[in-house]
Amino acid sequence: MISRPKGTNDLLPTESQKFVKLTNFTHKFMKKYNVEFIRTPIFESYELFHRNGELSDMVTKETYDFLDRANRKLTLRPEGTAGIVRSYVENKIFSPGHFSSYYYIGPFFRYERPQKNRYREFYQIGAELIGNKHFTQDAELISMAYNFLKGIGIEDFKLKINYLGNHEELSKFKIDLSNYLKPLKESLSKESQLRIEKNPLRILDSKSETDRKLLINAPKTLDYISQKQAKEFQQTLKILDKKHISYEIDHTLVRGIDYYSEIVFEFQTSELNSSSHNAVGGGGRYNDLVNELGGPKVSGVGFAFGVERLLNLKNSLNSLPENIDIFLTYIDDVDSLDSYIIFSNLRMKNFKVYFGYKSNTLKTEIKNALGLGSKYLLIFDSKTSGKGIVQVRNLQQHSQVELKYEELDAYLRENLEVKK
Repeated sequence: MISRPKGTNDLLPTESQKFVKLTNFTHKFMKKYNVEFIRTPIFESYELFHRNGELSDMVTKETYDFLDRANRKLTLRPEGTAGIVRSYVENKIFSPGHFSSYYYIGPFFRYERPQKNRYREFYQIGAELIGNKHFTQDAELISMAYNFLKGIGIEDFKLKINYLGNHEELSKFKIDLSNYLKPLKESLSKESQLRIEKNPLRILDSKSETDRKLLINAPKTLDYISQKQAKEFQQTLKILDKKHISYEIDHTLVRGIDYYSEIVFEFQTSELNSSSHNAVGGGGRYNDLVNELGGPKVSGVGFAFGVERLLNLKNSLNSLPENIDIFLTYIDDVDSLDSYIIFSNLRMKNFKVYFGYKSNTLKTEIKNALGLGSKYLLIFDSKTSGKGIVQVRNLQQHSQVELKYEELDAYLRENLEVKK
């Protein structure tokens, strides 16, 4: 037997309905925010992710890099932002005063140690707002991400926010953070010891309890930002307050990618039962990435959610309506042809309909119909009701009528919303 590769998973039909619901919800949700769908390649040029100065674990340890048959070095995308910015620049979408907003859904790849809710091939849903920078965009994006979680039924989460400053402030902060940590080097985890000189900012993201205790009195990025940046940050927080979006300032929050600057945020939940990997998603602002990739000096801000983590949260998607209005089944094989023909006709007339191929008892089929959120169950049983008659059960009102085949279409149209 050939098994699936380590760090991957099969999305079986018993679980895939939830994924489909999440995808459908995302398209409707983003349309409401006037954010457009974009799709970029699953693999990109190696240089897109392995840029000079990029020292995050994602790039130095976790990317899947390979040579194609023409000896070109490529990388399976480990995150979504860089590919979207590359597309934004390459297709010359930018123009003075132009503002672009995109969302994406798709697979990504990182060579990490597999754990529950953490795979080497994983899906993300994300959004990017690129163009002229303003603090209202930060608030809009955070609000969008917050409302997305609420919209799929998730309540048990915390929003954590920090402000990193730009390149100049971060450079000063890193020097002071490194100087603070050097006397503590022997007490730090081995991984953090290696980061003191090259990338001390990553130590703030350490999952080691010992490291986190040693960081309690460490310098804070908010002490290094300018008055203008501090004012913009407070304006963003004020908007969140007015929207009744609760948050917590976390001075150790830096996110895991080096292009972030200024505001960063993360949504965390205890529901994942993991002390070190309890984030369902997050994001932040990137001021230099567009310019680094050959575009104008414009800024962007984005977020991404891990799909597998969203799907495993307790109340995720439970409140969203299913796509099935009508479930059809038959009692005896003598009615199989009639029921299938009517099923086909209803589907062609844009009813949201499911056909229960007879392999279960009626009790099981009723359970299946309820599980799919069906509003009506159509039962074909000519031995009981007579030829040309269908039993129509309203599963929400627990009522039933018997109709002639030719009456069915009008009855359903009167009681269901049907796309023309």
